[in-house]
Amino acid sequence: MNMKSFVFAAILSCASFILWACSSDDPSDNHSYYVKYEFKVVSKYIQSYNINFFSENGDVHTSTKSKDWEEIHGPFKLGDEVFLGIAATNHATITGRISVSIDQEPFVVKQTGEGLMGLRITHRIGQ
Repeated sequence: MNMKSFVFAAILSCASFILWACSSDDPSDNHSYYVKYEFKVVSKYIQSYNINFFSENGDVHTSTKSKDWEEIHGPFKLGDEVFLGIAATNHATITGRISVSIDQEPFVVKQTGEGLMGLRITHRIGQ
C-alpha cells in the first residue's frame, strides 16, 4: 500500500467514525409520543365519573356518565409524566389503563390499575 492510499484510507476511517459518533440514537429527537387513556367501570349505579389526566396542554378535569371511556392525547416528549385519575360517587370497580404509541406504531399498554370508587395511575414516557 503506498502512502497516498494509506492517507486516503485513514481520512476515510476518521470521517466515518466522526459521522457514526455524531449520529443521534436518542428517540426524543425524532419521535412523537401519543397517550391513550382508558377506563371501564363495573357498577349497578348510574353515576357521573370525575376524570383528570395530563394532556399536551396540561392538566384536564372533566366528567362522564359513560362506563367505558377513552381519549388519545399528544404529542408528548420523552420523559413527560402522564397520569389518569378517576373518582366515582358510589360503589364502583374501576379499571384504568395508560397506553403509549411512538409515531404511527400501535399503542402499547404501559400502566394499569384497579380501584374501588377511585383510581390514579401514572407513567413516565420512555420507561
